[in-house]
Amino acid sequence: MTRMVKHLTKLQLINKESSARDKRVKELTLTSEGEKLLDYGLKQFNDWWHSFESDLNGVNINQLGDELFDISKVVLSDRHQTPLRNDRISSQGMKKDL
Repeated sequence: MTRMVKHLTKLQLINKESSARDKRVKELTLTSEGEKLLDYGLKQFNDWWHSFESDLNGVNINQLGDELFDISKVVLSDRHQTPLRNDRISSQGMKKDL
């Protein structure tokens, strides 16, 4: 995290300042360039989302998210040669066995 904060500060995308209440606490804020980059990124995401949003009519987005999560677990388990845990917390907050 420290490395990322230093990098973003060096790129002048964020400011890092000590808190007025507690000097041990560091407050991170976006610079004007950081805000521009954030706005650009959010616009790109929104454009991407709207490009296929109409195709999702009738699709249970929570179930789709759960299924994508299951796929990613299998891929990561295979890539890192780690045991696949066959339980997860569903989008409704209930533990499920797979």
